[in-house]
Amino acid sequence: MFRTTLFATLLLALPAGPAQAQAFQAGDNAVGIGVGVGGSYYRYGSYYGFRPTLSLLYDRGTAIPVGPGVLGIGGFFSYTNRRVYNDYIYWVEDRRYDFWSFGLRGTYHWNSWHKVENWDVYAGIGLGATITTRTDRSTYSNTYYENLYTRHFNARNPVRSSLFVGTRYYFTDFLGVFAEVGYDTAFLTGGLQLKF
Repeated sequence: MFRTTLFATLLLALPAGPAQAQAFQAGDNAVGIGVGVGGSYYRYGSYYGFRPTLSLLYDRGTAIPVGPGVLGIGGFFSYTNRRVYNDYIYWVEDRRYDFWSFGLRGTYHWNSWHKVENWDVYAGIGLGATITTRTDRSTYSNTYYENLYTRHFNARNPVRSSLFVGTRYYFTDFLGVFAEVGYDTAFLTGGLQLKF
């Protein structure tokens, strides 16, 4: 389904012609759909397996004058999971953690220093929360470890902050790609960028 939607979006965007005046401006809306790797999440024990972080990012250019660039305000939503698995002699440790992150983000787009109209360079900060759910399929030999993991899980902090830099490159007035790196829901995120 995702591939079909992506292909249809690409087909609709291609007839738009070459990119013109693509720098991020006041009133612009930018939506990024991305896949990320890495990230800082609740952890007790070693992760055995994980999935990439799926992200939905939104930016709106404001008319607030801040130096030579444009201030963007928006939000983010992301999902990933991690699994802890260890097969001990007397018991099996098998837990899965699902992480649902959301919040607000602010970006600063500074494009006056380069002359490429379809290239957007920015940095930003974010503040939000991560809701974590746990599925525990472990076969504990006693209640010590079960209570220990439960205490650590209940003591986690749901507040999430982020600091990142990013770039976007537009192939048309509507369609492009983006990449972000930093301390965020993923350390490196890239994907499809839409602008309207």
